[in-house]
Amino acid sequence: MKIVLAVIVGTVVTFVVIAAMQYAGHMLIPVEGMDPVPDLSSLDGMTEFNDRFMAMTEAERAAFAEAQPLMAKLWIPLSYFVGTFLGALLAAKLAKSMRAAVSVGVVMTVVGLFDAFVTPSPLWVAALAVVVYLPAALLGGKVSGVAKAS
Repeated sequence: MKIVLAVIVGTVVTFVVIAAMQYAGHMLIPVEGMDPVPDLSSLDGMTEFNDRFMAMTEAERAAFAEAQPLMAKLWIPLSYFVGTFLGALLAAKLAKSMRAAVSVGVVMTVVGLFDAFVTPSPLWVAALAVVVYLPAALLGGKVSGVAKAS
């Protein structure tokens, strides 16, 4: 039961960190290829941005993604890595078990696969996002200091 609760807490922390990093990314990295750019500092602006993005054709989305600076392209997978690392680290410490860290990575990989099929994005972004979760979780578990066999 302790492992299950630790995985739930670790997964929630993972989502919170990812959301916070992505929000910060919108504040730090200018969006290119959308005119006018919605005010991304507000929930209404984020909603408008998402609605406009989802209304784009596949070709428009590809052009939009291509127009983004390199840091914008890397920020999303970076947020996935950092969020999963921190969530897995916490889960491992709470449960005193490497299994909790790995479980956070598995949960996030499943979520990442679902997201890759549901959210339109370039293939390389989806592929990078999916392969980042387990290594981040394993690193988080290792840094936690818990025994491997626990």
